[in-house]
Amino acid sequence: MLITSLFVSNGFFKGYVDIVRVASALFLILQIIIIVDSSYSLRDYILDKMDEADRDEDARYMLLGSSFDSIQGGRSTKTMWEGVYMTLVLICMVLSIGGTVLMYMYYAECDLNILFVSITLLSMIILTVLSVVAWVNVGLLPSTAVSLYLMVLCYQAVRANPSAAACVPSSLSSHEKAQNQSGVIMNSLIAALTITWTSWRTSATSTPFFGSSTVYKQSDNTRDEDDEELASIGLTFARIGEEDHSDVQVVSDYQFHVLMVLASLYMAMVLTNWGSFDGSSSNGDAIVTMWVKVISQWVASGLFLWTLVGPAVFPDRNFS
Repeated sequence: MLITSLFVSNGFFKGYVDIVRVASALFLILQIIIIVDSSYSLRDYILDKMDEADRDEDARYMLLGSSFDSIQGGRSTKTMWEGVYMTLVLICMVLSIGGTVLMYMYYAECDLNILFVSITLLSMIILTVLSVVAWVNVGLLPSTAVSLYLMVLCYQAVRANPSAAACVPSSLSSHEKAQNQSGVIMNSLIAALTITWTSWRTSATSTPFFGSSTVYKQSDNTRDEDDEELASIGLTFARIGEEDHSDVQVVSDYQFHVLMVLASLYMAMVLTNWGSFDGSSSNGDAIVTMWVKVISQWVASGLFLWTLVGPAVFPDRNFS
């Protein structure tokens, strides 16, 4: 097939590139869904480790009594996972805020760039505040992780803005701008790693994309005095989804293969600057790239916002 493609006329690829662009947009949507889901999965994993530390502490207390050493072991394990949680939150928060400030500093010459960055900042603030209010209360980690992803998409959008020469960082010299083109190679490697991780995550998850099998709802677990301690650092036991590990459903093979096809088409767009025939980044190609990133960011914000307010606004509805 690879050899045969060398004999295909150029006219075929002029129509093929439009199809691939649409398919790549579909892959971006799937990737957004997986990133949002993974932010919750990481939070739940850390909270589960805290639960295990509490159970181990209770078991040691029942067996050994109020021994200082036995209690200290459980406390230290729980404190370690609390530290991991807060470290991840701080890293995501610092990178998100720092990236936004840098974009205001270096990409503020164009009004459209200012608009994109301002929308990103507003979205980050709204999502972070909503994640810790009492009637949502999902914790800081999902919102800060998604905020970091929104900042990255915004950077890629303003970086691709071709509307004027002033839209590129004024501090970059011509030589540095030429060297910056080599960043395409690094972006391709990052995209390849992202595709690999996304494909594995989709094949391993119990939630199919083209059907519904997992019901998401907030937990009704009774909170004890430990909840107040966790709430003080932005943690919560409220889950958006409670998985029954004894009844894990395997995603159908065709769904995995569909995702791999979409991932392959998306990789083709990354390597060709979204369908540039000569490999250069023309104004038209840059505009396509810019709006793909912007729309992807808006979709990501909307999906994550729905995961926050949906279960609270419609408590009797099953979210699959």
